[in-house]
Amino acid sequence: RRNRYQANQNAVLLDENLLHLLKDGEWLFTKEESKEILTMGVHNDTLMLRRNQIMDYSMLLGVDDTKKEIYVGIIDFMRAYDMKKQLEWVVKSSGIMGGRGQQPTVVDPTKYKERFRSAMNNYFLMIPDKA
Repeated sequence: RRNRYQANQNAVLLDENLLHLLKDGEWLFTKEESKEILTMGVHNDTLMLRRNQIMDYSMLLGVDDTKKEIYVGIIDFMRAYDMKKQLEWVVKSSGIMGGRGQQPTVVDPTKYKERFRSAMNNYFLMIPDKA
């Protein structure tokens, strides 16, 4: 299993860093309109990636503390779910190489899209706009 935590807080942080921040109450709040735009963008981008059999992409999150703005983008979308990845899934899910009882991290593009969308929805909490 890869280490997805960066101990040096002055470096580019990784997945586990974000999860630790969320666990510690450092939520990513967005306004209702921003959440809708983000959700639609993630939906459209992941749909296109799935249609092209792409999986194993990541979120890039930038924070501008002075402007109180968050910048989000999907990166690292260069891994196709080809025969090699399908074989990796079969081997890892069978437990031949160990890891029995654990789901493989390699999943088909449809499952990857669903997992990514769910994570994005959970990472960004909406603050309702004032009426």
